[in-house]
Amino acid sequence: MKQISVPTTGLREDFNNWRVPADYVDAFLGKCDGRDGCVTLRPFAFNDTEHLTNQRHWLAANAAFWCRACREAETGCEQAETLASVRAVLNLAL
Repeated sequence: MKQISVPTTGLREDFNNWRVPADYVDAFLGKCDGRDGCVTLRPFAFNDTEHLTNQRHWLAANAAFWCRACREAETGCEQAETLASVRAVLNLAL
């Protein structure tokens, strides 16, 4: 199964649009893999910090990633994979 990745520059724009503070952006990106100008989520990434506890900022960072992933999906198959990943994250959270 391929990993879903998004361009770093577009993701940073989305972080800005979602008003994610810089320290949360840095922490989020630190929990991701970055290669060739793209960001990929690692499996089981979670907030293990003691000082970045604002749930709204974490939600906004994740929403920015998944919205960018949906925008970047070029084919119907890629769109389905992205939406299935979002659904899997939702089921895991419940």
